[in-house]
Amino acid sequence: MHTRNHLPNPTRALALATFLLVLAALASGQNGAPVSSCANCPEWNKPQKPFRVYGNTYYVGPHGLSSILITSRAGHILIDGALPESVPQVVANIRSLGFRVEDVKLVVNSHVHFDHGGGIAELQRLSGAEVAASPWSAEVLTKSGVGKGDPQFGSIPPVALVPRATTLGPSPPQAFGGVARKLVRPNPCRRSARQRGRA
Repeated sequence: MHTRNHLPNPTRALALATFLLVLAALASGQNGAPVSSCANCPEWNKPQKPFRVYGNTYYVGPHGLSSILITSRAGHILIDGALPESVPQVVANIRSLGFRVEDVKLVVNSHVHFDHGGGIAELQRLSGAEVAASPWSAEVLTKSGVGKGDPQFGSIPPVALVPRATTLGPSPPQAFGGVARKLVRPNPCRRSARQRGRA
């Protein structure tokens, strides 16, 4: 039996390697977390060592965008998911503190801009958690990805959609794992003071 060792032409090998790298990049972009189109995103997404804020509350987000973990024996609450590309860092920070992302039972969105809600869909998928937001944000998270009534509509990317989101409203606090939760609308809120005609 005669076998022939055939080394590929270096140009062909380079072209094939380039093609395979491009294919892998395209596949990871489709199957992984989407990439945000944002000039400030690399700065916001710089690594940040997680730290205790107070008691059972921890900062687990990247350097420039908050993601807050509130822990309890019954499960954890995560407030905001930062950017889509922040998810691996948020998960790693949760784990480095000795907690499991699978024990996150509730992901709360403060407001539905891509820099706070961009990672929520992937974090929900990884944890199996319930997602909760204001009624307006919940609709954006489940239906459109960006609100047409948002003052930044057209200038910010949409967030990845979640299958379902619970709404938090101005009601008595709801207990969750020994932690009371209630919607409080901080700035930035749905409309700016200028948009409401007060500035």
